[in-house]
Amino acid sequence: MDFTNIEESKPDGEQPLKFYYNREERLEKAPQVVQDFYSGKFKANKGIKAIFANKSNRFMLGTVAVLTAFVWLYQGVFAKKNTAVINDIKYELQAFSYADEVYSTIKISSKKSAVLKEPLNIDADVFVINADNQIIDKEHLSLVYSDGEQYMHAKTTDFDVKRIDVLLTVADETCELTAVVKK
Repeated sequence: MDFTNIEESKPDGEQPLKFYYNREERLEKAPQVVQDFYSGKFKANKGIKAIFANKSNRFMLGTVAVLTAFVWLYQGVFAKKNTAVINDIKYELQAFSYADEVYSTIKISSKKSAVLKEPLNIDADVFVINADNQIIDKEHLSLVYSDGEQYMHAKTTDFDVKRIDVLLTVADETCELTAVVKK
C-alpha cells in the first residue's frame, strides 16, 4: 500500500507539523563519547578486558563468583542428598507422583569388585512429608541384600506430599536419604 498520498490527521484549521532533523547539529551538542563513536575514535573493550574495564563490571564479576561459590557450598554441605554409600554399596532414593499416588524407590547396587562375605540386613523407615513439613505417613521396609541390584518400594496416597525421607539402617550404620517428589 502506498502511504505517500495519505495525509496525516491534524486539528481543523492548523497546519501539519514539520519535522526537522540535522545530524551535524545534533552531534555537535552530543557528549564526547557519542562524538568519538560516530567519528570512529571510540574503541570498545572486547573479551576479558571488558570484564575488568570499570568498577561496576568488576563488582558484577565478584557478585557472580560469590553467588556461585555459595550455591556450590550449599549443595555440597547443607543440602540433603538422595544418595549414600555404606560398605561399598550405593543407596539411591527416588520419588514421584502419579495418579494420586506417591511412589518411592530405594535402589541398592554394589560395584562388581565389592564382594560381600554374608548377606546384609537392610532396614528402611520411610517418612512421607507434606507441604507443612509434617509426617503424614510412615512405613517400614526390610530387605536381605546379597549382590547385584535390588529395589525397595513404597507407595502412599498423595495428600500434597512434598518429599520422602528415609532412615536407612545397614549393619549398625545409619544414614538419611531425602528425595523431593517429582510431580
